[in-house]
Amino acid sequence: MNRVKYEHKSIGATEAGLLWEDICDESRIDRFHAKIVPHEKSVLFGYADVTLVIQTKSGVKCPIKLRGLVVKSLKGNPHIDMPAEKGSDGEFYDQFMPRSAELRTVLTTFIFSDEEVQATVAEAANAPAEGASTASADAGTTGAPSEEPTLRAGNPFAPSA
Repeated sequence: MNRVKYEHKSIGATEAGLLWEDICDESRIDRFHAKIVPHEKSVLFGYADVTLVIQTKSGVKCPIKLRGLVVKSLKGNPHIDMPAEKGSDGEFYDQFMPRSAELRTVLTTFIFSDEEVQATVAEAANAPAEGASTASADAGTTGAPSEEPTLRAGNPFAPSA
């Protein structure tokens, strides 16, 4: 049997739309811990644990668990950061990262489309901008996976007709 070496090829402008279509309706935000911390140029909304279920062309579903994603606004735009660990040299290194900008965009859109995240963003609009934390004791979920998968509206990356 001959093995072919994998070569990553960019799909082009429609890559985000194709990636969005590959995310199954079984994908969900397992836990969102709200912690609103406003800063001058950014606002931390909290931390998310996500289960992405990707369906391949052959119909196989691959669940991927991502824990500790930092959900924030950076210069007024939705943004996510990957969890990082401190290395022996004192620098911080991401534990994982999206392979392309399109994948980061799709993941950011998926997280920010969650109702609990949207409620936290709305609550953060009323928070003081001096860097004070207004996280409440009831913020976030219990940590148990949601009963129903996160329902997604149509593909926000589909070309306009």
